[in-house]
Amino acid sequence: MNGFDSPLGSMNESDWRLFVGSLYERLNIRENESIFELGCGAGSFLYPFYEKGFYVAGIDFSEKLIEKANEVFKKGCFEVGEANSLNPNKQYDVIFSNHVIHYFES
Repeated sequence: MNGFDSPLGSMNESDWRLFVGSLYERLNIRENESIFELGCGAGSFLYPFYEKGFYVAGIDFSEKLIEKANEVFKKGCFEVGEANSLNPNKQYDVIFSNHVIHYFES
C-alpha cells in the first residue's frame, strides 16, 4: 500500500525505506518533531518515521486508506478530507506532500 502499486510504477520495501531515509537525513528532522502528510493514503511514507518514534498524522480523501492508517498507527491521527479542511490551529513541525501533485487537474 505504498501508492506505487500500479502499472505505472512499483517500488520494493528496501528502496522505499532508502527513499524516506534519505529525506529524513537531508532535511535534518529532529527526534521530537511531529510530522504531517497531505495526501497520506494508508501512511506508507510516514511508517519509517513512526517506527523511529515520531508522532505522525495525515489527511487523505480515501476513506479506505485512512481506515487502514488508523488501524496501523495506534499513536497517530489520520482523517478523511482535503487540505483546505484542515484546522489552522493545529500545527506540525514537518509537513510533507509526497507524490500527490499528479492527482490535481490544475
